Amino acid sequence: DNPVNQVTGFVVLLDLKGLRIQQIIAMSKWMLFGTVALQRACPCFMKAFHVINIPSFYKIGWKIVKPLISEKIRKRFIFHKSQDLNSLYEHLPPDILPPELGGKLGPFTNDHWASDSQIDALEKKYYDQLNTNGIISKRKKAATSR
Repeated sequence: DNPVNQVTGFVVLLDLKGLRIQQIIAMSKWMLFGTVALQRACPCFMKAFHVINIPSFYKIGWKIVKPLISEKIRKRFIFHKSQDLNSLYEHLPPDILPPELGGKLGPFTNDHWASDSQIDALEKKYYDQLNTNGIISKRKKAATSR
């Protein structure tokens, strides 16, 4: 909501700890769409994308997405070795990072984005759509309308 942010820009910190290859495979279509949309439609200026805790298979996902990213945006990606976050601290001071990343700010939570029940409901809806390939059976629809 702050217009200053649109001018000064944002720094994105992407922590891939716990990411599994199955998740990359499942998200590949959305990752491609999101990459293009972020580049073309995001009304804010992204100054940098710092990526930490990178699994070895992440290179596969990066090879898929990289050609879709403009050279200008690609240069903003900074990959940090998982064992040593000192290179991250050269860009982002520990004062603004959570303790789990060696910082001094309070612990990070996603609570302000959505409650667990909202996330669970969205996951259920998503998996239900996957199980039916997005098609609602006429038989089921007819049975529920009686």
